[in-house]
Amino acid sequence: MSLHAWLTGGSPKPGSKRKLPNNNTNDSPRKKFSKEISQNPFDWYQKDSENKWHSTLCRSSNMDNAYSRGHEKPAKTTNRVRHASSQHHLTAVTKSKLSTQQPLQKLLANKMDRDEEIITQYLKCAYYLAKRELPNEEFPHIFSLLSELGCQTLSDGNSYTCPKSVSEFQSVCAKVVSINVIEKVLNAGVFSLILDESTDRGNRKRLFVYIQYLHERKLQTSLHQYFELG
Repeated sequence: MSLHAWLTGGSPKPGSKRKLPNNNTNDSPRKKFSKEISQNPFDWYQKDSENKWHSTLCRSSNMDNAYSRGHEKPAKTTNRVRHASSQHHLTAVTKSKLSTQQPLQKLLANKMDRDEEIITQYLKCAYYLAKRELPNEEFPHIFSLLSELGCQTLSDGNSYTCPKSVSEFQSVCAKVVSINVIEKVLNAGVFSLILDESTDRGNRKRLFVYIQYLHERKLQTSLHQYFELG
């Protein structure tokens, strides 16, 4: 601005204040927060069949508050924000999320039940091999036979038949059987051990340890443990 223009009309009047430039590009944090709140649609805040404004989340969760019962005039934005941070509303939001996850939880429960059934079949087959003193290499053949006979759990592609895992399955079964046998042996008071070295169909030598004891006045013989000798 030139000196002549400033002297003729551009100078401010005595006692007046110069206007600051209007800059709307940078809003203060407080104004920005208020703007975002005012633009929040509040999807949970709707009208019911009686034209009452209410919180759909609180009403569906059976919460006892003003937003669950509803009101004719819509609440102010600040009141809605205050209700959104209340414990009733937060609990209703949590219940709503859990209800949407129920189908997934049901699928997971069914999957776990199915996996438990398959694992039970594995353990039964491994226990049968040990009881009949059959080699672990027969494990996949037993599964194949059960599948052909119509065992549904083994006919749906569930055929994990690694022979190296048979020993682990048998070890799990042995722990359960051993607990029952030891309890009976302790109740009998007397027992004896039988050692038997044999060679299975896989040409591997094994040492079997049997326990003999009296149970209900009858002589019982149970396999206690076995060792692979080579």
